[in-house]
Amino acid sequence: NDTYPHVMEERLNKACSEARYEVINLGIPHLRSENIRSLFFGEALTLNPDIVTFYEGMNDTVSMAGLSGRIVDIAIKGTKENMFLRKMVDIYAVLRDRIVLVFFLENSLVYFSDRTFSTDDFDYHLKGKSDKFLKNLSEIKDECAKRGILFIVANQQSRSLAPDMGNIKGTSYQREVEHLRQKLQREGVNIWELRFLIHASLMGELKKWALNNNIPFVDVIKSMDGDRDSLISWVHVNPKGNSIIAKAFEDEILKQT
Repeated sequence: NDTYPHVMEERLNKACSEARYEVINLGIPHLRSENIRSLFFGEALTLNPDIVTFYEGMNDTVSMAGLSGRIVDIAIKGTKENMFLRKMVDIYAVLRDRIVLVFFLENSLVYFSDRTFSTDDFDYHLKGKSDKFLKNLSEIKDECAKRGILFIVANQQSRSLAPDMGNIKGTSYQREVEHLRQKLQREGVNIWELRFLIHASLMGELKKWALNNNIPFVDVIKSMDGDRDSLISWVHVNPKGNSIIAKAFEDEILKQT
């Protein structure tokens, strides 16, 4: 009952007595934008929605930063000796995407290691992510437009869990971004900080895409910036945070309808 879709439904019904709102939460942990796109076409459209909202971003920062990523770094050099290695990478990628134990072991290797990522690593792992992210959103947008469904997107508040950021309540999202960009240039960052910086790039591209395509945009980052202590992980929020997100969506929905 504390999730923002549930709170949003309550707020909308309280604010608008002329119509009844039913908010259906199709969010599933760890879904990336391509999974959300598939869920939209496979299940959401069968519900004949009047409005579709989108709130995601951090999951799309995941990349081959683990064991397969290190092998790829060698294989992409393009020498003939690495053709066999390239094939092994392809096989490993298939296993990783289909066997939960392999996926778990890779994530354990990267997320609990002390590997430091450089600016070159950042560029490598960022490459193509925003194009893929926005392509999936564009497919949802186009189908909504075709069916007369109001599509609303929001950026996602987040934190890096960097230990030297001090009181997160007094630190804005952008201030944390700038702090970690300087750290990346100076000494490199860990995997959590790398994903946060990739997230910042995705959120920036999302906002530009929404404005350029006249898509209603909810600035959750701005709405939550004064209460970032509501983040109990890098994206998950406590009841207060869910209430802030719900209100931000409610304001835009009422404005549009």
